[in-house]
Amino acid sequence: MRGVHLDRALNEWRHLDTAPGMLACHRYSGVVWGALGVAHMPPAVRRRMLSRVVVPSGLWGLVAAGDAIPAYRLKMGTRVVPVGLLSAFWRPRISPLLAARARRGIIIDLLPTEHAAAFDPVEFRPNAWVRVEIVDEGPGGRRSVGHAGKSLKGLLARAILDQDARTATDVADLRVPGLAPGIRDGPDGNTIVFIREG
Repeated sequence: MRGVHLDRALNEWRHLDTAPGMLACHRYSGVVWGALGVAHMPPAVRRRMLSRVVVPSGLWGLVAAGDAIPAYRLKMGTRVVPVGLLSAFWRPRISPLLAARARRGIIIDLLPTEHAAAFDPVEFRPNAWVRVEIVDEGPGGRRSVGHAGKSLKGLLARAILDQDARTATDVADLRVPGLAPGIRDGPDGNTIVFIREG
């Protein structure tokens, strides 16, 4: 981060204690959240989002979609003296909290690697964690679509909420424009792989 982005981040940091809060689902405004379409959700879908969606945060640890937070910029992959790598710092602190939420259902993990590193799936009961991957398939095999797949990830998250998907099978059965049908993968079938079409 540099230039105007660094200046903005430092200004936000200086005013963190007095800055107004905004629901996280509105505060976060990147490509994934844009494709999720928060502003146009029917009431039932919005209620699901507010009660189920949680986001790992470099500053706060774990943020629910309905939590009011100030503006900030601090990536989960940042190293902070003397804390160290934030994902490693938060991992033992927030994994038990998320595992407690999973007692009532499953965790559907749509996170990039940097954020997923903040959770330890070993903390969870068997089959409570469903990992979702969006990949390109080519001559060299499968590879993560990375940044290019963010809008697809947002559309997939919206489909999960729209269809009230609650199991690995539910997620694999979702139909999302731009993605081939999901493939259950991994030793326990709890990784769902979607291949980008086109």
